[in-house]
Amino acid sequence: MIISRLSGGLGNQMFQAAAGAALARRLKQSHLCDARPIQKDRCRNLGLNSFQFDAPILTSSSASNSNQSVVSLPPLKRSSLSFVFWTIRNRSRVLYAREKELAYHDILNRFRSTERRSIYLHGCWQSEQYFSSYRDDIRKLFAFREKPSLENGQLLDRIGSSKSIAIHIRRGDYVTNPKNRAIYAACSLDYYQRATAYLIDRLGHENVQAFLFSDDPDWVQDNLDIPIRKTVVRHNSDTPTEDLRLMSSCEHHILANSTFSWWGAWLAFHPNQLVVAPRVWYHGRPRVDDSIVPSTWVRMD
Repeated sequence: MIISRLSGGLGNQMFQAAAGAALARRLKQSHLCDARPIQKDRCRNLGLNSFQFDAPILTSSSASNSNQSVVSLPPLKRSSLSFVFWTIRNRSRVLYAREKELAYHDILNRFRSTERRSIYLHGCWQSEQYFSSYRDDIRKLFAFREKPSLENGQLLDRIGSSKSIAIHIRRGDYVTNPKNRAIYAACSLDYYQRATAYLIDRLGHENVQAFLFSDDPDWVQDNLDIPIRKTVVRHNSDTPTEDLRLMSSCEHHILANSTFSWWGAWLAFHPNQLVVAPRVWYHGRPRVDDSIVPSTWVRMD
């Protein structure tokens, strides 16, 4: 059994679930997702329920249910004494695999089908290299469960009838939180304008439309000036998976350094798709930047 620990926002949850799903397929094992960390996080919500994802999702209540007694889950705090006791008790049954760094590492490739223990995956796993061998399966798992709303359906029609460019602008805590500003390299207006110019140079102006997605749509409307028709999508603030549906329906993409826009581009995979991603994802972490951005995407400062 492969168990994926889920944490963070929707994009992070998708990376964690995808890495676990791919490993489960390779080892021919069942797959579970541990959603207890998200339940403890007041700022995050579980997003996988919006997809055709087939792995059971364990919560605090279901983990204690007698029907799930075969699953031995570690305590949420790895530094706690109870984690030490859990490790000692379950060493012969559960292999705890903790990601050492955000950059891609071949730790998951080392597991073999002869492994009889369950494997508990704790990490971000932010690279398609963890699941690229099963890309078609992963895309099917992240197919949307429900039909779009009327308003989103109308936007999908506009997207489908144009040379559509999805532009994601991440601001929020990247801008307002000093701690996050020191970690994440928020993309500048100049980056978005140069990335747009790069795509226009290759696509031309005819029937090109930009669809802008952001956690600060008013700022984007007032500040991001681009020489093509733009639509700031602002009605899905409470349903991020609907923005993801719209983004993944676009042909071309300009990303923020965000796992959310990463998945919007990766799920799209149009035959002639052009994707521009920021060169710097995290301040001072070049190995991470190289791991998270696929080689076929254009990187820009």
